[in-house]
Amino acid sequence: MSKVEQLRDFNNFAESILNKLEEYDSVLQTQSLQQDRILTEISNQVEIVRKQAEEVVKSSSSPVKIAVMGEFKATKTTVLGSLLGYAGMLPDSRVAATGNVTHLNIVQVKGSQPTEFKFSVKYFNQNEIDQCLDFIVEELVVQAEAQLPSTQIASLKNFTSKDPDVWQNIIKWYDEVKNYDKTPGLENAIQELVVFVESYLRYGNNLCGQSLPIDNSTHAYAGLQLPNDPRSILDIKKFEQFPPEDEEQF
Repeated sequence: MSKVEQLRDFNNFAESILNKLEEYDSVLQTQSLQQDRILTEISNQVEIVRKQAEEVVKSSSSPVKIAVMGEFKATKTTVLGSLLGYAGMLPDSRVAATGNVTHLNIVQVKGSQPTEFKFSVKYFNQNEIDQCLDFIVEELVVQAEAQLPSTQIASLKNFTSKDPDVWQNIIKWYDEVKNYDKTPGLENAIQELVVFVESYLRYGNNLCGQSLPIDNSTHAYAGLQLPNDPRSILDIKKFEQFPPEDEEQF
């Protein structure tokens, strides 16, 4: 039995208990001995069971919350948009566009099925990486004019992918200019260059020109697996296993 089926069974079981309790309430109202001590004790126990059953229904049917975080301009927005239907669904720009907390409420259509997909992610080859570097540097030169010292501008203009040491030289250049006063736009542009360079230095040798196959049964499914929680609702077999009322529920 899959986790989803187990969760559905818990939900159905709790709802059936709530239905039985409603029947009990209607019977209780017809009794003439409502003030009887035994009947009062039974009512108290019923209320405990009712609260626990309601908590099971609430927990088993509530939506899954997934938080997405990452470095600035790490394509979080583009990836989310692609997963939801198309890459341009959410706002995106060269400056922070979704920097504030953005909440997406996704409602599954009844009867819908998960989308089956199979594709490959192809990483840039060395020539494409070099072209990107030259383009970013050229764009940065335009923005940096009149904001950085002339010596730093001259160094920036000399950066070219034809120089095998350009990657390390850019990091050194950044250490020299990072404390200068800059507009937010220039600061973001410099950060974009540095992140690009650092990513290449860390992963370029292993990823350049490579392809990574993606499908539901491997990477996508494995990436959505949740860690085992000792207090997970899926592990509760009896209501006696619920934590006491004075403890935090789930």
